[in-house]
Amino acid sequence: MSSPVPQGSADDGPRPLLVIPAHDNDRFWRLAYLQDGRRIVTVADGGTVKVWNLENGGQEGKSMKHESRFMTDLAVTWDGTKIISSDRSGKVKVWDVESHEFVQVWTCTGIPKIAISPDDQFVAIGGWTVVKIYSMEGGRVNRSMDVRDLDKFMKCMSFSPNGDKLACGIDCDIHVYDVKTGALILGPLKGHNRDTTCVLWSRDGNRLFSASGDKKIRCWNAQTGEQIGHPWIGHTNIVYSLSLSPDGSILASASEDRTVRFWDATTGDPIGQHLRHGKRVSDVSFSPSGEFVASIDIEKICLWRVPWFSSATLPGIDDIEILSGLAPSYATTSTTSSRCTLNTISFLFDLLAKSGTTVSAVRPPVYHLTML
Repeated sequence: MSSPVPQGSADDGPRPLLVIPAHDNDRFWRLAYLQDGRRIVTVADGGTVKVWNLENGGQEGKSMKHESRFMTDLAVTWDGTKIISSDRSGKVKVWDVESHEFVQVWTCTGIPKIAISPDDQFVAIGGWTVVKIYSMEGGRVNRSMDVRDLDKFMKCMSFSPNGDKLACGIDCDIHVYDVKTGALILGPLKGHNRDTTCVLWSRDGNRLFSASGDKKIRCWNAQTGEQIGHPWIGHTNIVYSLSLSPDGSILASASEDRTVRFWDATTGDPIGQHLRHGKRVSDVSFSPSGEFVASIDIEKICLWRVPWFSSATLPGIDDIEILSGLAPSYATTSTTSSRCTLNTISFLFDLLAKSGTTVSAVRPPVYHLTML
């Protein structure tokens, strides 16, 4: 049975539109939007991969399972047809989005990290010191790249927007490799004094963003390797995850300090209010439309409306309920007067209309690819 979202003071900041609690003793770790904008995929310690419907807060279909209880990474293909998940035993599994059936498995030495090329042709799977580039079709190894740097290990990675480079966080440093040749072409980029946790490219491929256990975010010139400006300071604990808005103008960050923060992607200036959780926030992602962000802690998924897109208030927001598998009436009642003709976000327009926001106040969706 659903229960009310706890009431807080006005100083608590924005409140989520939806809260979906973990089921089956799961401890959420990573999330990813599917490109339809209506569903989110999660991995959780407990060995589960699940798809969630954001219209009613319910789980879609059956859970996908790993033998190991401890999950390490998650990615979805840009075309929205496949889910790729990994665990600490070194297994990387591919699943069909609609049927939730197992497709294939790869193995990795170390703690696997995953990156998918922008054209969905290749999957990079990195362990301690080796990154293997697999062909999505057929599953064969297309290239193996040695990313060994003395006794340092690979922590995170990301394909460039055109797919020809792979940025890897190796302990505190960042290395950039040519995907075709496997050659190191830039780096190491030095600045962080704790392990890198996330590396991300700007939309034009000219800059790199990195997050770290040193509580800082840094921006780098992707051509020269020089740091751009000063570190972005604000978080008070480890920064786990970064997500770039579809238009490339805003960076969101998720942290151990229980907040999601927003930054101007060009200047590094903080933007707006923090989004607050009760536990550490391990992942954050902009929706494909850019209108919303989803964030996750071990106990729940939160869906937020990006606060600066409209000055309209949300009367009735105090009535929003935590979803526990049963959809509240506001999420299921059709509002034909405000239904958007784009199916991918129509339910969100309905939700906003039911809470009192005029659809004209919501910026039209912009469809771009969002790097993980």
